[in-house]
Amino acid sequence: KLHKAAKNLVDDYELQITAAFLSSKLDAPMILLNSSITQAFWGEKLEESDDEGQVSLKRLDDQSVVLSIRSFTHQAGIETGEAIDEIARNEYANLFIDLRGSRGTIPSAMLQISKYIIEEPMVVGFAPNRKWYAANEGPPTLKDVDKFNTFTEGSFREFIDSAAQGNGQILKISPSEHSFQGRVFLLINGSTQGFAEMIIAGLKRENVVVIAGESSAGSMRLLRPLRIGPDLELLLSANDFVNLEGESIRSSPIEPHVKVDLDEDYAFVAALLEGQ
Repeated sequence: KLHKAAKNLVDDYELQITAAFLSSKLDAPMILLNSSITQAFWGEKLEESDDEGQVSLKRLDDQSVVLSIRSFTHQAGIETGEAIDEIARNEYANLFIDLRGSRGTIPSAMLQISKYIIEEPMVVGFAPNRKWYAANEGPPTLKDVDKFNTFTEGSFREFIDSAAQGNGQILKISPSEHSFQGRVFLLINGSTQGFAEMIIAGLKRENVVVIAGESSAGSMRLLRPLRIGPDLELLLSANDFVNLEGESIRSSPIEPHVKVDLDEDYAFVAALLEGQ
């Protein structure tokens, strides 16, 4: 259908709109993007928008601090490391990690956070591929962990490439040498999506955090690029992401432990601390 429609399209912009419309009717949507945009998507090119200020710290009192991450970019990874060092120096008792509206595919920031707040190695979940589903009737669960490759760290493209091998892969995170000693709260909403959802699913299962706010977007999808022209790439859905119970994040958004209206001034924090 896209090939037939292309004959009547004026430019690449119209082609992108048409592709988006046609893919919206599929179970596994595709995204058509300019190659320079997909380079930024994979973290292979820094865009002008990848500037400072992706990560911020807000001290609430002597015991509590908020670490806010709005986008998972190269710069966010750098700033997250600096923020964690600052938190460690002050020995806070309560850490609020604000992931409202966070999106992006560069995993560095979220991996650093996870390593800092866990005390034991954590298997986050599965990225099963077609080979798995061709040989099995349903998604993998905890008993199937040994049947998958293990991915511990790297770029998002490396994660996708690894998931294409064998049955797919599991994501496993090990704690840092010095972990946070205190209570950890994750703040999420309907705009929390992408790589963050993958990690949050594992943290929730391990009961190392209290999740507050609203349901997440439920949009975690692993995309693989297919070049279709000199400056165009088609991002195709290649793998689902499944938690250790065999539930897809796309069909089961992450639900918070505590549903609460999250205001920008963090006035809800006192009640949240008292309730926990």
